[in-house]
Amino acid sequence: MTLFLGIFYHLEDPVRGFRTVRALTRDVCVIEGQVARFNETISTAWGNKQDIRSGPACAVIDADTHHASNPAGICLVPSLDALRKMILAAGFQRLEFVHPTSSLHEQFVNLDRVIGFAFV
Repeated sequence: MTLFLGIFYHLEDPVRGFRTVRALTRDVCVIEGQVARFNETISTAWGNKQDIRSGPACAVIDADTHHASNPAGICLVPSLDALRKMILAAGFQRLEFVHPTSSLHEQFVNLDRVIGFAFV
């Protein structure tokens, strides 16, 4: 079991972080961290106006003193859908998120933080 707790949104390149964790994981990785509240998709013209592509969003937040380890001075906080997409793109085969109960910390209850199990 690999633990990746409260780290991904601190990284300058979170997808590379997930790939590294995937390479270290034999069975399951427990992932915990902050997610953005925005759950809509955003769109961009991909090369020309006919090729519009959409996908989940990621918030770009100025780092504070607790998150200053990122040399860019920012934190990349993915939406839940963006987090799912990054984890699966890193090579995990299956992902299950914990459904929070009201007894957990309010950040988990409000889906501002999540716990997931990523399987190889």
